[in-house]
Amino acid sequence: MTVGGQTSNARPVVISGSSCILFLTGIVGGAAPGDPLLLEGTGFDSATPANNVVRFTTSIGSVIVPILQEGRTQLHVRIPDLAIDGDVTVSAGGKMSNVIKYHRPAPQQ
Repeated sequence: MTVGGQTSNARPVVISGSSCILFLTGIVGGAAPGDPLLLEGTGFDSATPANNVVRFTTSIGSVIVPILQEGRTQLHVRIPDLAIDGDVTVSAGGKMSNVIKYHRPAPQQ
């Protein structure tokens, strides 16, 4: 957002009482399978947290991962062991988010 010639950072903002579309803005944190990961966005279901469903692309197809902690603009998840480079999405209340890409790091030498 730009106001008065100043541009904000890309952090999601939720205005009380508004309904935002389900949208992912970024991935923050560890990148290796098994590491915790923070998904940032808007439109997550904070009233019924179990309605938030996070999917990762893995070597056996798309899998749902458990959410460790959640809020209105953040979901903390664990990267699945079989995660490969591919799509991460969130669905909630019949809505599907945009796709955000996960990149598995190269093995350490």
